Amino acid sequence: MKNIILKCPHCQNSFETHYFHAGFSDVDIIYCNTCPNAVKIDIYDPKYTDIYKKHKGLSFVLGAIYFALFKRTFGKYSDFQKVVERELKPCSCGGIFLYRTKPRCPICLNHLLSKDIKKQWKGYRVAYAIVIKELFKKDIWKK
Repeated sequence: MKNIILKCPHCQNSFETHYFHAGFSDVDIIYCNTCPNAVKIDIYDPKYTDIYKKHKGLSFVLGAIYFALFKRTFGKYSDFQKVVERELKPCSCGGIFLYRTKPRCPICLNHLLSKDIKKQWKGYRVAYAIVIKELFKKDIWKK
């Protein structure tokens, strides 16, 4: 995990973020659909791996394996992602954590798009996930 400073293209405020290479970190980063909060799920988390075991069906299993190997679905929203989302607690703001949600500015709450991040950070690739410092949520799973 490394830190970078980004400037929001909407409000022009700067803020510190953490970034991860999603393919090498063995974590999933899932953003809230309402605020800048995010959850970080270790792919070896017992609840996360239990989701594999509880659900049967070829499309689910293939989607889960593909997602685990490549950390993305190239635009395809997998059954695996839907089940993981349903098992997460809601965000403290009242929003929900969704794989397809983009990160947000912590000040104006507008989405930070890949093209905006690339303009400021030449090393950015789609495989990276960015999270606003200190906005990871703990105790993320429903009981």
